[in-house]
Amino acid sequence: MSQEQSGDEVRELTADEIAELEKLDDAIAKFEQQKRWSDMIRSILGKAELVQSPEDKVVLFRQAGTLYLERSSNQAEAIKCFEQLLEYDEQDTDAIERLKQMYEKRRDWEKLIRTMQREVELLPEDDQLIRYNEMAELATQRLRKPDVCIELWQKVLEGDAENPNALENLAQLYERAREWERLAEVLETLIATDTDVTSMKQQLQKLGMIYADKIGNDEGAIGAFKKLLELDPSDRRAQEQLKRRYVSLGAWDELETFYAVNEKWDELIRIVERQAEAQETGPEERIPLLFRAARLWEDKKGKADRAARVYEKILSADPENVQAAEALTPIYEEAHDARKLVSVLEVRFAHSDDEASQVELLRKIGHVFEERLRQPEVAFERYLEAFALAPTHDEARTDVEQQSLYEEVDFDHVLNSILPEL
Repeated sequence: MSQEQSGDEVRELTADEIAELEKLDDAIAKFEQQKRWSDMIRSILGKAELVQSPEDKVVLFRQAGTLYLERSSNQAEAIKCFEQLLEYDEQDTDAIERLKQMYEKRRDWEKLIRTMQREVELLPEDDQLIRYNEMAELATQRLRKPDVCIELWQKVLEGDAENPNALENLAQLYERAREWERLAEVLETLIATDTDVTSMKQQLQKLGMIYADKIGNDEGAIGAFKKLLELDPSDRRAQEQLKRRYVSLGAWDELETFYAVNEKWDELIRIVERQAEAQETGPEERIPLLFRAARLWEDKKGKADRAARVYEKILSADPENVQAAEALTPIYEEAHDARKLVSVLEVRFAHSDDEASQVELLRKIGHVFEERLRQPEVAFERYLEAFALAPTHDEARTDVEQQSLYEEVDFDHVLNSILPEL
């Protein structure tokens, strides 16, 4: 920025400096007449050092630079002059254009691009996008500096968010730079604007693996692989990856929906049971997984015996689990397994807080001991407990009366011992 632009006052020249300028003017005129171009240029540059006005410096550096080009064919020194000129007027289009030509001829791509960046800010807004695209192409092909290339392609996207050329180049650059999250963003945009199925499949496969392996974003991976399967339901790799991500997230409902399409229930059950038994699976996850496996055995495969084994694992881990006990009750009843049936009924009774339910459970336990296990004395104890809980319950009273006869016990005596107030 020039002194004038920054608001600095221009210093007045001293008498000695004015005298020196007059000498330099005389020398410049003499050297020009004698065609001593090198001496003339040195005098012009000496004058440029003395003058204080930015405008005067711009004129002198332009003059010196032009002489270097036209009279000495010295591009290197001409470049220095025009670069110094831009320090005092960074918007001088003539200097910018000359420098661009020289940098391109010298294949100094980095300086060429830097100079083009000065120029682009002077262009109308509609032309800036075209120029940024040219600069980005040049940087990608010639400069091979990823950070510069990325910055320029990002500028293109600022003006055209779906520019396919910018997106494809950024995808390559981000991948080389291992900037995985930015790469994922670019791939998402590429996929959203793509219409070629083959290309979309390749990009979705890549995106899914980046989310899965590089970023650790299972939800992003699931989104990519689901879209891939919409395009190609038979893609085995996408199927396997989707299953892994569901397991990793604990998205068991989604996994079950996935398997429901082809009714591969055996495979799903294996996955669920394996995860339930995995060393890293805690009790708070293990129990729900076992319940899911049991339900699948029962509902999808119709194998109550296999479901029972899983429910038994639950009770082994949590002996007071009422839900497992309730699920096992009809299975044991149908299998006529009286001893196991009694054990789950006892669990249910221990955790019941409803009197009517407690009475029914005690009566049921009593009947199993009486009719299947042939242990009338134990059955009598359970009937008595039920009667004590609900003395007005007709069926509980009947159970006690009938068992009293069988045990040859005085019912009135039993009644008085339980309810003396009656």
